[in-house]
Amino acid sequence: HDIIKSDIYNQTITTTDLMKQVVGLHEYNNSSNSFSNRKQAIKFMLNHDEQSIIQEMVEFANYSLDEARYRDKFYSTILFTSLGIPLIFQGQEFGFKSGWLDENGNGNWDDEKLSYRPVDWNLLETGNGQEHLAHYKKLIKLRKSNPALYRGDFYDLYRYSNQKTIVYGYKDEALDGNDDQVVVIANFSNYDQTVTDVPFLSAGTWFDALGHGEDLYTQDGNFGEYQIPSKTAHVYTNNSYQLESEMNEVIVPNNVNIITCYPNPFNNSIIINIEAFNGIIPKIAIYDLAGKEIKAFGKINYFEQNLRVFWDGSDDTGLDVPTGIYFVRAESNEGFQTKKILFLK
Repeated sequence: HDIIKSDIYNQTITTTDLMKQVVGLHEYNNSSNSFSNRKQAIKFMLNHDEQSIIQEMVEFANYSLDEARYRDKFYSTILFTSLGIPLIFQGQEFGFKSGWLDENGNGNWDDEKLSYRPVDWNLLETGNGQEHLAHYKKLIKLRKSNPALYRGDFYDLYRYSNQKTIVYGYKDEALDGNDDQVVVIANFSNYDQTVTDVPFLSAGTWFDALGHGEDLYTQDGNFGEYQIPSKTAHVYTNNSYQLESEMNEVIVPNNVNIITCYPNPFNNSIIINIEAFNGIIPKIAIYDLAGKEIKAFGKINYFEQNLRVFWDGSDDTGLDVPTGIYFVRAESNEGFQTKKILFLK
C-alpha cells in the first residue's frame, strides 16, 4: 500500500522497489529478509484504517474520478499477479470511493474515521460499477484457474529502469500440471513506453488474458518491440482461459420470459414473475456472482397464467445469504434467461 500511495504522488520509486516490495515478498526495503513463502504475506491496496486508492487520488491528489478508477484497475492487476495472497476490501471491487474527510472541521479526523461509513451499493448498479467489477472478476478467475500464479516459480524477468517498466512471470512445472505460464508487463511511468527485447518464458503464442490488447507470438522467447500505455499492466498466458462470467452469457429461450423481479433491490423478500409458454415449467434458481446455485425452487405457484416465485434471501439450507448481487435464472430445454437482483440487509 505504501509504495502504491507513493506512486500516486509521483514520488521516486525504482524498478527494484517495484519488483521486490510490490510484486515480491520484501517488506519496507529491498535489502531485508523477505518472506520465505508466498502464503506468509497478505497484500492489499486498502483496509479499514486506510483511505481507498480512489479516495486518495480524488480527494487529496487532484485526480478525476475516471482517472482514479483507471489507476485502481492498474494497481489491482499488479495485486492479483504478485507473490502473496491478495486481499480486497468491501466495495473495492466495484470502484467504491471508500474513506473519510474532516467533515466537522475540528481537525480530529478520527471522529470521521471511526464513524459508520456504509458501502454505497447503488454504485454497483451503474455502468462504472459493473465495468470495475468485471475487471476484478477476471483477475479473481485468472488467479484461481491458473496454478502458475499460486504455486508456480516466480521469475524476475527484466527491469527497464529508464522506462519504469517491469516484466515478471510464473511457471508451473508440477508433474500434475499443464505447463501453465504467466508473463506480466507493467508500465509504472506517467508516459506511454516502448521497450525492446521483452523476455517471455517460452517461445510460441501468448494470449492476452484480460483482453486489453492482442495475442502475440514470439519465435525465440523474446518480443522485439513492445508498446505499452502509461500506468498499464498487460497479462499474458501460454494457455487460453475463458475469464468472462458465465452468468453474463445469456441464451434467451422462446418459451420462457422473466417479466419482473420486484422490489429490486430488496431487503426482505422478492417476487419473481415468469411467463412460460406451451405448458413449459422451467427450472428456476438463484445463483451468486461466482455462478454457484444457492437456491432452487421446487414448488412454483401459478398466478394469472404466469409463474410466481417468492424468495426470502435464504439458500437451500435455510441460511440467510449475504448482501450482494444475485441472478435469477429460468431454464428450459431451449436455453436460459437471467435477471440481476440486489439483496440488501
